Amino acid sequence: MDSNLLVVINNEKVSKDNNEFYCGNYNLKILP
Repeated sequence: MDSNLLVVINNEKVSKDNNEFYCGNYNLKILP
């Protein structure tokens, strides 16, 4: 249970970081 909870927390953190990262890349890509 504890290890599974840790995985979920890590996945949520990674998802948040990736969303910010991809948003930044998307903004760069749409520039001419």
